[in-house]
Amino acid sequence: MTFHFEGRKIQAAQGETVLDALLRSGEPVGHGCKAGVCQACLVRVQSGPVPPKARQGLALPVAEQGGALSCCLKADEALDLQPFREEDLPWVAAKVTRVRHLSPDVIEVKIEADLAVRPGQFLRVKGEGMERAYSVAETTGSLHAFHIRLIPGGQMSALWAQVQPGAALTLQGPFGRSVYDPAHPDRPLLLIGSGTGLAPLWGVLNDALAQGHRGAISLYHGAASSAGLYYRDELEAMVGVHYVPCADAVTDPRDRPGSPLAQALQDHPDLTGYAVYLCGSPGLVNAAQRQCFLAGADMQDIFSDPYVPQGVKA
Repeated sequence: MTFHFEGRKIQAAQGETVLDALLRSGEPVGHGCKAGVCQACLVRVQSGPVPPKARQGLALPVAEQGGALSCCLKADEALDLQPFREEDLPWVAAKVTRVRHLSPDVIEVKIEADLAVRPGQFLRVKGEGMERAYSVAETTGSLHAFHIRLIPGGQMSALWAQVQPGAALTLQGPFGRSVYDPAHPDRPLLLIGSGTGLAPLWGVLNDALAQGHRGAISLYHGAASSAGLYYRDELEAMVGVHYVPCADAVTDPRDRPGSPLAQALQDHPDLTGYAVYLCGSPGLVNAAQRQCFLAGADMQDIFSDPYVPQGVKA
């Protein structure tokens, strides 16, 4: 059996997935879990059959551009495939509607754009020739909120430091799979983040509560100092949420010293059956993925979103 990839014929065994056939043929295609979860193996289907499972969990713009999970596609002679390039997704006009400070170096920016987004996903934002990716902390209709840290000397930070309501931007997306799953309302949730990594966790948390989540919810948020822990009062007031603020330099008696990851695993040594959401620096997220897996969490239930200094999230 053969199918086409970038115009080349790829040989496949009976019942083999497209991903396995591509890898065996030496094609440089991304892959990870091979179970339809990580979305690293996206391809673009030009023609041929696509079962619903191969598009399960994909953002609508990705599916509309022909995106499909090659690990869930059975090799078929009618398939004509191309690599999926997210940069080919359309950019949408957007307008800033509100800017406010959440902490001395973190601002909330609300942007209006005609995009269907889930809290916890991320969008690419382009302004004045620069492009960055930001997680969506809140979304209501066409309004989407970001938490943005102002970095001294940062090019995009200079734009955000001066942005005013009415400013025009363009957005692309949404991307990412760090969203609440209402199919499992009773399983416990553990959310761990640092800095503005709180943004997607805040989105997931509020989405879970709005959809009547019944399982235990714990959120561990860390910062370099107590002053960097924003949304503290709002989180402490949430009913049914165990909130633990952490800081390297503690100046508030409510905070625990050290890493939110270390504190979370101290309180939750067995993560069997948990859904775990991670966001923050790549170092924190990479360490947390491994340690949460070793503590019993299933890899497909660990949703990670590392922040990188520039460009698209890893």
